Amino acid sequence: VAIPYRDNNDIDAIDYKQYKKSYVKVFVHEKKDPAKFDRMLERIYDQAPESVTFLENEANDPVDDATIDEEALSTDTLTLINQHVDEAFRDDPDECKRLKEVFKDLFLESFDL
Repeated sequence: VAIPYRDNNDIDAIDYKQYKKSYVKVFVHEKKDPAKFDRMLERIYDQAPESVTFLENEANDPVDDATIDEEALSTDTLTLINQHVDEAFRDDPDECKRLKEVFKDLFLESFDL
């Protein structure tokens, strides 16, 4: 589930139940009110989502209509990590394999916390 966030969003109008056991991606376009943002996150986490990912607009440019990459949304976290390791360590296959195992173990261990 994708959520575009701006400070002018009405966080009380959101149906947070839709995030229960979902993979949530929060696209942060404007966050000048961190307390409001934190309240929204608390409400999301109260629904026990499978995963919450944040993507912040680092350009500080106002974004009227966010373009959402549907392929990125459908890719799970571990696959994204493995793709990054493949790209970063393509010249060292042994290190690539070792790092993938380390990240996989850390990723799976994070669910036990």
